[in-house]
Amino acid sequence: MKKLILLLFISGVFAACKKEKSNQPDYFIFGRNSDFCIDDCSKFFLIINGKIYPDSTSGLVLPLVFSTVPLTLTKYNLALPLLINFPAYLTNHANATFGCPQCIDQGIIYIERRDNGVKTVWRIDPILDSIPVQIQPYIQSMTMIVGQL
Repeated sequence: MKKLILLLFISGVFAACKKEKSNQPDYFIFGRNSDFCIDDCSKFFLIINGKIYPDSTSGLVLPLVFSTVPLTLTKYNLALPLLINFPAYLTNHANATFGCPQCIDQGIIYIERRDNGVKTVWRIDPILDSIPVQIQPYIQSMTMIVGQL
């Protein structure tokens, strides 16, 4: 009887332990393309399965192609806040364009996520005054992080 009670208790514990849905996307692509630059005009990164990969293309040519060699854990940790602090405003405005990216050769901020198999893309003007104030700090942070990667 004690074994049966113990077995029922253990079964109940395991049944109560449900796998929580992760807030992590299937993948996350972010970066920028700049016009009229001297060095690398395009910098995009892919975060997938706990690793970050740099792009291996020049310009915003879709689909983006990424290196098969991940960057260091330090670089992944540098980019991790972009996943953790992803603005609800962007989630609520899926597949949107903010401002007028590339209209005056200022370039573009590009974000792509796939969540549960659903791909969402944002095209964002890098001129902060051209985009909603709700995402300005995030885009400013992303620009800094891309520069450091």
